[in-house]
Amino acid sequence: MGRQILQNLSEKGNGPNLIACPTCGRLEIDMFPMVARVEEALRDVRRTINVSVMGCVVNGPGEGMHADIGIAGGRQKGILYRGGKVIASMPQEQLIAQLITELRAIAAEDARLIAAGEPLPTGLGGSDAPLHALPMAVG
Repeated sequence: MGRQILQNLSEKGNGPNLIACPTCGRLEIDMFPMVARVEEALRDVRRTINVSVMGCVVNGPGEGMHADIGIAGGRQKGILYRGGKVIASMPQEQLIAQLITELRAIAAEDARLIAAGEPLPTGLGGSDAPLHALPMAVG
C-alpha cells in the first residue's frame, strides 16, 4: 500500500524536486550557500523537475545522471549535468551560477507556456540540447 502511494505521488509530481547532498565527510564544496541559492532559483520553476546539488565525486555523478539537471562538485571544480549527460565541467566558482542560469531559463519557459495556456512539460521536455552552449573546462 505504501509503495503504491509513493508511486502515485512520483507519477503526478508537482513542481521542482531538489536532491541535495547529505553533507558527509566526503564533501568537497561549500554546500549550504549553494543549496540556498538553488532553492531561491527554483521558486519560479513550475514544472515537475528533479534538480541535484551534490558535493563529492562519490555520489554526485550518479545523482547528476538521474536528475533532469544538476551539479556534482569536487576538488575546486565540478560537472553540470542535463538530461543525464555531462554538458560542462567548470571551476567551482562558476558551478552554481551556471546551474542558476539554466534554472532561470527553465522558469522563463514555464512562464511563457503558462501565459500561452500550454501544458508544462515534465522534466526538461525531452530536449537533449543544453539551454546554453557551454565550454568544457580544462585541467
